[in-house]
Amino acid sequence: MTYIGSTLREHSLHQPDKQAVVSEEKSMTYKEMYGLVENYQQALLKYTGEQEKRIGIQVEDSLSFLALFFAIVRNGWQAMPIDSKWTKEELNDANEIASPDYIITDCVGNIEEKDYFIGVNQLFNNGEVGDVTATKDPMTDFYVGFTSGSSGKPKGFTRSHKSWTESFSVCEETFHLTKDDTIMSPGPLCHSLSLFTAVHTLQMGATLHVAETFNRTSLVERIHTEGINTFVGVPTMVEALLEECQSHSLQYSCIQNLIISGAGWSSASKEKTLSVFPYASLFEYYGASELSFVMYKKDLENGHRPFPDVSIRILDEHFHEAKIGEVGKVFVTSHMLYSGYLDQEEETQKVLTAHGATVGDVGYKNELGEVFLVGRESNMIKSGGLKVYPEEVEAILQTHPDIVESIVYPVEDRYWGEMVVCSLQMKNHSSLTMEGLKQFCKAKIADYKIPKQIVPLPTFHYTKSGKIDRNATLEGRTSQLRRETE
Repeated sequence: MTYIGSTLREHSLHQPDKQAVVSEEKSMTYKEMYGLVENYQQALLKYTGEQEKRIGIQVEDSLSFLALFFAIVRNGWQAMPIDSKWTKEELNDANEIASPDYIITDCVGNIEEKDYFIGVNQLFNNGEVGDVTATKDPMTDFYVGFTSGSSGKPKGFTRSHKSWTESFSVCEETFHLTKDDTIMSPGPLCHSLSLFTAVHTLQMGATLHVAETFNRTSLVERIHTEGINTFVGVPTMVEALLEECQSHSLQYSCIQNLIISGAGWSSASKEKTLSVFPYASLFEYYGASELSFVMYKKDLENGHRPFPDVSIRILDEHFHEAKIGEVGKVFVTSHMLYSGYLDQEEETQKVLTAHGATVGDVGYKNELGEVFLVGRESNMIKSGGLKVYPEEVEAILQTHPDIVESIVYPVEDRYWGEMVVCSLQMKNHSSLTMEGLKQFCKAKIADYKIPKQIVPLPTFHYTKSGKIDRNATLEGRTSQLRRETE
């Protein structure tokens, strides 16, 4: 039976001295990792009792975080990662949504505040350590996460052992990952991309390199000195690494895989990436907290293809199969789906429908069956009676050499109903005008989708995963207009 953490003992016996986790300050072998996990397992059982429970982890040290995560999960419980940078209000919201029984923390102030906080230094076991793995059903939930979309209030959700182990198999098959790889995924482990990569790496028995903060200079140095062959991140991370490498005229042959999640990795950026990492395979994938891995494209491909054992349907508003080139809602059938939102059955059923799972993304298929995403249904602009998806327009704007970042949104207008406008972050030397922007877009998208104004916007807000926070950015725009009219 395969479940999260089930392979750690085997790795500790067959490759005890192999590096499991490496940070900038320290490292841990598989023997050391398994020993720490077992110690935490027994300490937690003694401290909290044996009944099933949900435990939050608010620990910044990556090695301790991972050992605690595996200990909680191997005890048959649910782990709930907590971002140490959350405000008290955000933490209270998460606690209200998920109701953890305990929170393990390395923040001393928290321990004094509530009796359900446990200091990580309080967890130790003086007795004999043995294999205390609990028996688990792979369909049981082991993980509580929170959506981190670009708009709306986050929701708590759960995932089963099987949904992740199925995802591991799909990653290994698609990205050709094995236990011989050395994998880096920078960023706090409370974020799902870094956490998934870390747990998968250790489940395989490969070596994981972690970094709580993103420092492009030190990361490039580690890629070089440690021979890291797989990098997992988001497009903004890749851009920063490229700038660092190109500023020193560096080129690396060790990187074999760049696995990138999230929209916005342009063809120009991919071409530049291949000039710095000439032997790398580039994988850009689409997924969601609720859907896991859905589809991907490799190297300079334009259209997505489904991951193994994933079926994608594009349906029109009547739930009929959309025609080739016709935009419709994306529905997914997969073994990797989430279990549901916490205490939100109605919202869960909006995702897990009779037609497949959907998070409201829209797209179309071409004659080869490739899938092209155009945006999120909830972000749609209706201008002059025609539908415009901001993400589709933003993807075009991002290809302009003078544009660093863009956001497209509607402004109320008597004639259009909603007028399509954009706000841009430009390179310092740029003299791009509205007319120049229109001419650039004209050959790439229909006229009605082209922004009719460039609206100045001094601040772009981002989610903790590096995506533009559409809601916060547009709220900032509204606040700015309010101040200007006062």
